Amino acid sequence: MLGASANYGSTTIDTTNGILDMRGQTDLELGAVTGSGTIKNFSVSAAGTLVVGSLNSDFQFDGTLSSDYTSGLLNVTKMGSGNMTLTNDNSANILGTLLISGGNVTLSGSTAKVGFLTDTLSANGSLTLDNRVTPLNNRLGGTTAITGGTRTLSFQGGKLNYFGNNTAATSEALGTVTPLAGSSALNITPGAGASTSITLGTLTASSTTNTGTLTITAVGASAILGGTAGANHVNVTATTAGLTGNIRPDIIGIDSNNPVGGFVTSDTNGLRVYTSADTALGAFTPAGTYLGTATPGGHHPDGRHRLECRGHQ
Repeated sequence: MLGASANYGSTTIDTTNGILDMRGQTDLELGAVTGSGTIKNFSVSAAGTLVVGSLNSDFQFDGTLSSDYTSGLLNVTKMGSGNMTLTNDNSANILGTLLISGGNVTLSGSTAKVGFLTDTLSANGSLTLDNRVTPLNNRLGGTTAITGGTRTLSFQGGKLNYFGNNTAATSEALGTVTPLAGSSALNITPGAGASTSITLGTLTASSTTNTGTLTITAVGASAILGGTAGANHVNVTATTAGLTGNIRPDIIGIDSNNPVGGFVTSDTNGLRVYTSADTALGAFTPAGTYLGTATPGGHHPDGRHRLECRGHQ
């Protein structure tokens, strides 16, 4: 019996042929969890939160993550500097929140999927979806959870690393994506011979509550953000892109054609780096009063804007 909110930071539990049942316990801390058994939360009324990774070492869990009731969800928090690899398909199970506050969580192989309602990437935390050896779509479970709710990916200073496959098309469908806080990163390495795409339901707009920034990088010497889907192209499309004046002021895009980076806009092929050609076409026209009147004062060749503000002295 492990105590609630207890610290077993130097302990590794092998779940093979067994069950680690949270029973509504909150913030139970373990060094690592391995094996092919089950981690679950059997509680009608209370969520159970497992905190794992304090050994600061790499480990692999091949088993099942699940909850018995929607009113008592299993949550997992990854801490520490090590890498936690998950290999089983848990996308059809009832799960609450995956919080990565340190180190990395990797989904790779032919079956690795999760089904958390919310994935939160905090500063010092990263999530890697790796299709380089074995391609598998929707490793985060798709847009809709088994409970019927829309899945949410919350960026809070962390990183999402996505690797495509060189011979097979790969895609990841996400529900609502929010750059909530901090400086976050979405790094996408496209396949050299096949398309790589990420589709979003809603890319939440910047606001007084959503104050984070996001850098989307198409990684590789020939990688392109946007454009016609195909080899070396990264296509990130959103049903609701949340543009302001035809750009996302909180999102920077970087690819092989734009290594310095610039604001992103959106077209039929998804998000792409806003360029000087867009400015010439009048796609972005600042208007309004900012200590006077802001008017376009020209543009930098890489697509960055210069405003001339003339107001009262």
